[in-house]
Amino acid sequence: MSLALKIALVLFALLLSLIIGYLLSRGKIFIRYSLPWFLMSLIVIFVALFPKVLMFIQNILGFVSMVNMVIGMLFALIIYIIISLTVIISNQKKQITVLIQKVSMLESEKNKTIR
Repeated sequence: MSLALKIALVLFALLLSLIIGYLLSRGKIFIRYSLPWFLMSLIVIFVALFPKVLMFIQNILGFVSMVNMVIGMLFALIIYIIISLTVIISNQKKQITVLIQKVSMLESEKNKTIR
């Protein structure tokens, strides 16, 4: 891995961390949702500083080309993020349903007391 690529990867990871930190400070993202992004930044920095570890993993997993392994890892990361966002959306849908039911019950009680 060339020095320019290492520098670019570290800068990318730092920029990503700064963006996530900014969103956290502005209250635009919750801490639990930012953790996967910080973890990804740390992984990118680790890979940039220790590329031989990536080559070792490549040999263990049986990938012929490093590019194929990186694409596979990115694909797995995207799948992980999609699944975690789906879980979050599902939980919010349940919470919205419960809130609608509670509001309906309160309005029903309010209408009964007025009559």
